[in-house]
Amino acid sequence: QAGRGPAMPGAAGDPTLLPAGLEDASPQEISASFGDEFGKQLEAAPIDQWSGPIASSFGLHLVRVSTRSTSALPKLADIRPVVVRECPGFLVNRLLMFYSAEALWLLDEGHAIEDVDRAMTEWGMPMGPMRLADEVGLDVAAKVGHILTEAFGDRLPFPAWLDRLPESGRLGLKNGRGIYRYEGRKQKAVDPAVYAEIGVRPTRRAPDLGKLARRMVLPMVNEAARCLDEAIVDGPGPLDLAMIFGTGFPPFRGGL
Repeated sequence: QAGRGPAMPGAAGDPTLLPAGLEDASPQEISASFGDEFGKQLEAAPIDQWSGPIASSFGLHLVRVSTRSTSALPKLADIRPVVVRECPGFLVNRLLMFYSAEALWLLDEGHAIEDVDRAMTEWGMPMGPMRLADEVGLDVAAKVGHILTEAFGDRLPFPAWLDRLPESGRLGLKNGRGIYRYEGRKQKAVDPAVYAEIGVRPTRRAPDLGKLARRMVLPMVNEAARCLDEAIVDGPGPLDLAMIFGTGFPPFRGGL
């Protein structure tokens, strides 16, 4: 996703496009934005390699981009660029946060973590929202939630207990303590102590998983419509492409 404004390197294997304003930045200047280790990897790479996977430890594609046209990316046959305008969360993270927030409200209403996640995996997602939060990092997810709530206000509320898990030392997969238990990187069962820490009880039994899935997907649909109305992305096709390749959104659903 390319835009004008700050951006962060993505997860391993993700394409990373520099935003306008950094397209002519030196590795040292990028280091100041992204961190010293990332900057050192850039500094060691020849400029003519900046459009390829230059830092294997990060697994990134770095592309200098200041245009909204994908014609600026002629040599990147191994990635599928989706150009977006600047906005909080850009496109994929913005949509996912509305989905994640609804998942937390389902938990707050008494639905079990396993039911919330199973609703989405049976719907076609590669993992449920609770497992995804562990993967991202509960501290990171909470921080991004606050940032986007500040941007979108009452449209994106979160339960009051949002920060309790990271404050208790649960950071997710990266420290082996999250919503789920882990042995190394292998997921085990949900940790039942999570419910006491956030002050909710799983009282809803045998829910209609289809209804739960719709509860989580429809906020994404609504926000996607807003993104199209704001011209954040050039049409529903690129939006669906970003969701399919960026989140694992099931293509057989016909798009968001």
